[in-house]
Amino acid sequence: MKDLEDIIDFANMVFNLKGEGINFGELLPKAYSQDRAERLEHHIIEENGKIRALIDLYPLELRQTDSLVKAAYVGTVSVHPNSRRKGYMTELMRRAEDSARASGHDLLLLDGSRQRYQHYGFERAGIKYNYNVTRASVRHCCQKLYGNNFGGEPLYRFEPLDGQTPCSSAITDKLYALYSRRHVTARSKEDFLPCLQSWGSTIYIVYSKAPETPYAPDSRAYDSPSDKQETALENLECGETIVGYINISYDERSIFEFELNDLSKLARIICEFADELGSDELGITVGCDETEKINALDKISDYFNVGMSRQIKILNYKNVLEFLFKWKAKYCELSAGSYTINIKEKNENYQICIDSAQKIKVTPTSAAPDISFEDSKELIYLLTTPSYYHEYQKPQSRLKTAPANWFPLPFFLPEADAF
Repeated sequence: MKDLEDIIDFANMVFNLKGEGINFGELLPKAYSQDRAERLEHHIIEENGKIRALIDLYPLELRQTDSLVKAAYVGTVSVHPNSRRKGYMTELMRRAEDSARASGHDLLLLDGSRQRYQHYGFERAGIKYNYNVTRASVRHCCQKLYGNNFGGEPLYRFEPLDGQTPCSSAITDKLYALYSRRHVTARSKEDFLPCLQSWGSTIYIVYSKAPETPYAPDSRAYDSPSDKQETALENLECGETIVGYINISYDERSIFEFELNDLSKLARIICEFADELGSDELGITVGCDETEKINALDKISDYFNVGMSRQIKILNYKNVLEFLFKWKAKYCELSAGSYTINIKEKNENYQICIDSAQKIKVTPTSAAPDISFEDSKELIYLLTTPSYYHEYQKPQSRLKTAPANWFPLPFFLPEADAF
C-alpha cells in the first residue's frame, strides 16, 4: 500500500490539472491529517508501481436517538490523465462498494457531477433550502423586531477558530452540545472542529456580551430532558456567554451551518455578523428538517431557492428506510398506515408500517407492492427530493396512493460532513 504522502501527491496532481490549487492535506484535515488518515480506506490501481487511479472511502455514522446508519463517503475520485478510458474508475467503484457491503455499511455518499455518478447507481437525495440574506433586508427585519432597542453598540462578538487557534475542551463541549441538538448528527466530539475547518471554511464562536437565558421552544429538538440542560451554557469569566457558532465558507459568502441557543435572536446575530465581515450579502443553507431555522430565516431573507443535497446509493433498504422515516418523525407527525414498495432491480419488497404512537417498522415482504421503483436511484429521486411534488401532481401519478404526509423523506448533511 502506498503511503499517505504518495496518495495526497497523486490526488493533488490530478485535481490541480484544472488549475484549482487544491492541497488535500490542508483542505481536509478531518481525513488527511496524520492523526486521522488511518480511518480512510484507499482503493488504488497502479501501473509499474505508480498510482494511476484512486478512490478513498471515509466512514461516518449518521445517528439519531435510537438508530444509526453506517455510511461511507466516496471521495478523492481521481484518474491519471494518461490512464483514462481503461475502465479504472468502474473497477474502483466496484471494489469500493464491495468493501462497503462487506463492512456492513448501509449507505454510500458522494459529491460531484450527477450525470457522471448516476452511471454507478447514485442519485441526489433530500431537500435543502438556500436563503439569500442582504444586509439591508436583515436591518429592516431588526428594526421591526427590536424597534428602538436596535442599534448602538453590538450585543455579540464573533471569534474565529481557523485551525491554528487553540480551543479549550470546555468551549468545544459547549459548541458540541449545541450541535448535538440536531435531529441527525454525523460527527464525534473529536471530529467536530476538524470537520468544521475542512474545505477552507471557518467556524466562528458567537459570544453574547450579556448573559442570556437558554431557549428550547420545540421539545422535539432534544432527545431527553438532560439534553435541554446541556444548553444552559455557563457565563464565562469575562461576563460573556457562548450562545452559538457559525460555519462559513472560505470566501465568507455562504453560511454552511449554524447553531444558536436562541433562534429568536437570529436576525440581530446575522446583522452583526454581516457587519463584522463587511458583507452586503450572505447565503445560508439549511435542511428541510430544520423547521425552526426555516421559520426564522424566512423572516430575514430576501429570497430563497430549493435544491437537493448529497448523492447517495442505498445498500441496505431496511435500515436506511427506517432511519429516514424516524428522521421525518422528528419534525412531522406521520399518519398511521402501511405501504409496500418494490425495487425491481433487486426483486425485493419492503412493507413500511407506522402506528399511532409513531413506531416505525420496515420489513421484507412477499406481499404485493403499492408502488414499484426501477432501482435505488428512482426511489431516492421520487421519495426524497422536490421531484416528489412534480410526480404527485400528475393526473395518473403512482404516488397518489401514498399515505398522507409520509413523503418526501428528509436527507441533508452540511458541508462539514462532506468528503
